[in-house]
Amino acid sequence: MVGENREAMKVSVVVPVYNKAPYLKECFDSIFSQSFRHFEVIAVDDRSTDDSLALLRGMADPRLRIIELDRNLGPAGCAQRGFDAATGEYIVRMDADDVMLPHRIDRQVAFMDENPMIGASGSHMELYHEAGVFRVAILNDRDCRSASLFHIPIYQPTSIYRRSTLLEHNVRFDDAWPRYGEDWFFQLRLLKVTQVANIDEALVRYRVGQQNISYGRDNYADLRTLFTEVLLWYGLPADDAHLKQHLHAIKFYPARLQPQEVAELKEYTRSCVRTCIARAFSIAMRSISGSIAYGTISLTSCLASAGAPCGATCAMTTDRPSTSAATCYPPCSRARCTARASGRNEPMKVSVIIPCLNVDAHVEATVRSALAQTHSDLEVIAVDDGSTDGTRIVLERLATEHRGRMMVIGQSNRGACAARNAGVSVSTGDWLQFLDADDRLLPGKVERQLVLAVDADVVVGSFRNVFDDGRAPTVVQPLTADPWESLVRTRMGTTSANLFRREAVLEAGGWDESLHSSQDYDLLFRLLKRGARIAWDEAVGCEVLKRRSGSISRTNEGGNWKRYLELRCAMRDHLRARDPQLHARVIAICDQYLFRGIRVLSKHDRQAAQGAFERMLPPGFVPERHTATSPLYILAFKLLGFHRAERLSALMRRTDPS
Repeated sequence: MVGENREAMKVSVVVPVYNKAPYLKECFDSIFSQSFRHFEVIAVDDRSTDDSLALLRGMADPRLRIIELDRNLGPAGCAQRGFDAATGEYIVRMDADDVMLPHRIDRQVAFMDENPMIGASGSHMELYHEAGVFRVAILNDRDCRSASLFHIPIYQPTSIYRRSTLLEHNVRFDDAWPRYGEDWFFQLRLLKVTQVANIDEALVRYRVGQQNISYGRDNYADLRTLFTEVLLWYGLPADDAHLKQHLHAIKFYPARLQPQEVAELKEYTRSCVRTCIARAFSIAMRSISGSIAYGTISLTSCLASAGAPCGATCAMTTDRPSTSAATCYPPCSRARCTARASGRNEPMKVSVIIPCLNVDAHVEATVRSALAQTHSDLEVIAVDDGSTDGTRIVLERLATEHRGRMMVIGQSNRGACAARNAGVSVSTGDWLQFLDADDRLLPGKVERQLVLAVDADVVVGSFRNVFDDGRAPTVVQPLTADPWESLVRTRMGTTSANLFRREAVLEAGGWDESLHSSQDYDLLFRLLKRGARIAWDEAVGCEVLKRRSGSISRTNEGGNWKRYLELRCAMRDHLRARDPQLHARVIAICDQYLFRGIRVLSKHDRQAAQGAFERMLPPGFVPERHTATSPLYILAFKLLGFHRAERLSALMRRTDPS
């Protein structure tokens, strides 16, 4: 029977806990009394300062596991530790002050079993202190997507996730996310990779009061932070003027609206609907594996969520361009962007530029990954940088095989940057995809990023590191909140992950041919200084091979770290000169990254490291705790100074190699 099959499945219920002692017994009683019996419960205590942890320890149900965090991480980090510990096919999320109805898990597991294309779902909520009063969820995937610009798709206390979907696409909470809105950030990432829905039934009793994390907070500041992320995800402008309009659209009015503001709000809502929501749907649909026949996607529910007075509708289909009269918002001067937004199917040409030096074992697979892109208007330019192995023979054979789509040019050995510039000089594309000769593009990478690229100069992508020594692959995603922070933290993609507007690269001066390391981040730095507009792609678009030998990044490591430090120092000094107050947080982060880099340099050149420390870091600098900077090291630093602390650290490494 279906019920028996469901009972045999395992569910993990994850409950983050922070100072919820008065509510824990009722919450956990409602979990343990579920009609669905075979599940585990993972309670994650986020360093509570009340009796929460003691109450958890006193619970005798064998299905309960308790994770005690060693520091307060906040809602995002706390939830992710629970998700990481989960073993079930499904993860049910529960807030520690709410109450499950007895059949919640049974209903949700049945729904997920019957809808294998859905990766996450939820339900309505009944207010705990107001029986018969509900917070009603949007039901189907189509309407969840259309409303997600203004409304969270799934209420977090009601959510259930297919764990395989989260693992396959590396959808995770980020410890650095704000303490308000982390559920929305998480679900925006989920919308890129799967369908979502809600059950037309209330399955949770939701408690509103002082225990909520939003209680007593500055709603205006929290909403600005949240909707900056939401607008950027949609590719919409997120400056102060647009944020103000968007907060009005969700009916947040710090002061009474004037007649002119009402008129501006109507136009803003129309512009959102006419353009970028449809574009965001295209992104989401393309990222979902397989062919999904949604039919027409209506945006009417989006207008309703926004309180939009215009009553306009917009439609698009997954199998043909939209015929709606869309324009870029704000209006884009580029003809190709306007054509794409309006639904005219005018292609944008992409030039894939591959610098090659002694890569005959790898380059064929790299070239074929470029030629296999789903975007057809594409040329491949391979630049042989004086190879002495069989690289040129492989390239010429591939160019003959793909005549008209691939060309090979040669030069004496001048380095990867010179080879890339040589490729740019003969390219004819509007966009440039630089591809290292041992990396691989995933088939939809270019097409997806072109959709994201409307009115942007650079699309910063995610990538998967693949190691030749058998280690498990790792996924690296950009930090999307602030391009400068992303740059400083080396979380702004990598050479093969990004897509560049050709004219922007030329205006920035191309690649710096004097550099042997930090080449891509030097280019990104110069682009940002010139005001380049950034779009973000959090879906993995390429695989980057990490080799133990034969990689340029593993030669002259001391020199590479010196270049790393000089570049981060230039970034910090630029932000100081630009607006030290606005960028104070990123400047402080940069100082910490400079210090960590100086410590690595110390292993190669202690004298140079000492000089860099004295020259680059401000007086009174104190390092923060980090995986490579222990509390013991920080104590030694404070007592002895950098030079002696490094000597002590080196001595300890020699006496205890482990």
